[in-house]
Amino acid sequence: MKNTKPQKLWISGFTGRLGQNIVELLKDPAWTSKISVLGGNSSRFLFTGKEHLAEKTPFNEIAFGEKLLESEIIIDVSLPVGNAQLLSALASRSIEEKTILIATTGLDKSAIKAWRDFSAKENHRVLVAANTSQGISLMLSLGIPLALALIKQGFDYEIIETHHRLKKDAPSGTALILQEALVKAGEKKKIPVPQKPMHALRGGGVFGEHTLRLMGEEEEIIITHRAYSRTLFARGALTLCSWLIQQKPGFYAIEDVDLSNTPDFIC
Repeated sequence: MKNTKPQKLWISGFTGRLGQNIVELLKDPAWTSKISVLGGNSSRFLFTGKEHLAEKTPFNEIAFGEKLLESEIIIDVSLPVGNAQLLSALASRSIEEKTILIATTGLDKSAIKAWRDFSAKENHRVLVAANTSQGISLMLSLGIPLALALIKQGFDYEIIETHHRLKKDAPSGTALILQEALVKAGEKKKIPVPQKPMHALRGGGVFGEHTLRLMGEEEEIIITHRAYSRTLFARGALTLCSWLIQQKPGFYAIEDVDLSNTPDFIC
């Protein structure tokens, strides 16, 4: 899908670390013909204005809804309470087709189901991705089949995740996705995969590390994804939007994403 004008982006969770990384990335002149940042919000303020979104006004539900109506793409990198606030604002209005990336971590199953129901009822593309790095997508598509083959041979598995000391949810959304994908793959192949407690470590400034450890009697295989920069997730969020905007309206999970033929952001 190609448009002559830049698509308008709204960032929910604008003042968070990832929200700010996305904004910084979009200051690159290479992006200006493709996407424009309409604005963003925190739980307390709305941020708008052509000069680096410098106009700050107290959060107002009516103004928030109007800005969402103007947007074409929405990226949510807020907290679960902000995610619920976004869904409520969207669901209470009749709005045109939008591309919505939910990259908020710590959402429970009921919150994800609410987005699934919303996408089924309305004509929108919704992708829920607790981790937006391309490496995690590949870890799911390539690592899960390998893990399942080893579990079938009697290997044990453990999932370990490590993040910075300020991360609030544990285990991480990505760790939960890894285990869910492994269990579901096992069900399809009729290979029993036990659901096990995951190991969550918090400390320092670690951006994010996820390890799938597969242990046999005489050997083991360890698959680890390690993030070195938060910009990785900002760039990945835009890549996922690139993929999502080409899909039919509906609900998508990170396991559905195939980035093999996805070019740079298409507007």
